[in-house]
Amino acid sequence: MTPAPGVLLLTMLYGVLWLMLITFGTQWGVTQLEAGRASIIIIMELVAAVVSASLLLGETLAPLELVGGLLVVTAVLVETARECSLPTAASGRV
Repeated sequence: MTPAPGVLLLTMLYGVLWLMLITFGTQWGVTQLEAGRASIIIIMELVAAVVSASLLLGETLAPLELVGGLLVVTAVLVETARECSLPTAASGRV
């Protein structure tokens, strides 16, 4: 059964506006961060999307895909540890 043209148009309009809002919000947010952290956040979004899709669809990830995801998560942990160990400018030590 095909939805009514008005419903289809409203659904497409909602999807386009929502995706545009999300995209602009993400792009603005990463411009406020340093490049290394912003790139990790963007790539982490992809990992979250792949894991969500595989859980929702009942798929299993291939070993190479799992290794890639683990490398991204490792990069996030390394970046977080690096940020925690850097001295701050407010402390007077550089």
